[in-house]
Amino acid sequence: MIAIDCSQFRESLKSYLDLVFNNYDPLMITCRENRHVVVASEEMYNNLIESIHVVTLNVRVENERARKEYTDCGFRIGIIKHENLAVSFKLADI
Repeated sequence: MIAIDCSQFRESLKSYLDLVFNNYDPLMITCRENRHVVVASEEMYNNLIESIHVVTLNVRVENERARKEYTDCGFRIGIIKHENLAVSFKLADI
């Protein structure tokens, strides 16, 4: 990933955008106070979002599979949810 400062980006906006599109490589624009921006093509952004969705879906499927295995083995799964916190625990089937 190429990193440039904000002034360089402003001076050659079109050139840097062409670089992002043609090289399929994001561009980091460094700003004051360590506040940076990353510029990526729409295609790259969409691929990133799709990848996150696929990984999240796979995690959900694996969690559901694990929950079923525990249940099939005679364990009960308890899930406590409170706002943004989720805690899982298992109870022996008595």
